[in-house]
Amino acid sequence: WVSGKLGSAALGLAHLQGKIVLENDALRASIHALHSPAPRAALGLALRGIATSCIDISDGLLADLGHILKASNLGATLDLEKIPCMDFLKNSLENPQFQHYILAGGDDYELCFTAPSYARDAILALLNTLNITLTQIGVTNNSQQLQVLNQHQQAIILGCTGFDHFAN
Repeated sequence: WVSGKLGSAALGLAHLQGKIVLENDALRASIHALHSPAPRAALGLALRGIATSCIDISDGLLADLGHILKASNLGATLDLEKIPCMDFLKNSLENPQFQHYILAGGDDYELCFTAPSYARDAILALLNTLNITLTQIGVTNNSQQLQVLNQHQQAIILGCTGFDHFAN
């Protein structure tokens, strides 16, 4: 599960670094996401007793979910099409550069959490209570591997999984 939309902050940073050119709504939304992330403290508190793990997405979805999976000795399969993102990114899912912004870009500060399937109704109730988007993006498994499937249900080759604080 994730809150909000992913990839917008990384997209805004790429624009500011001159890697891509954004215009109008995409530019405004991505720069806003980069400079004014919405704190999810209320959601974190509401997930107590519901979620089995939770982390903020600061280093990128794959990196931060990877921390949860490693600590839990689990793997996961994610569906790229289910990962919530702004329309500009959603319309470019086949482009590896834009996949990177969604999966590994970081600075979203949304929450990624796991929960048992029986907790689905409790999670969906939080949608109305907190007026926040929550999306199930995949399932955990015992594979100890993190896999992302594209719109054709084929595994995406994952390069960089996000920011590494200990890399050279």
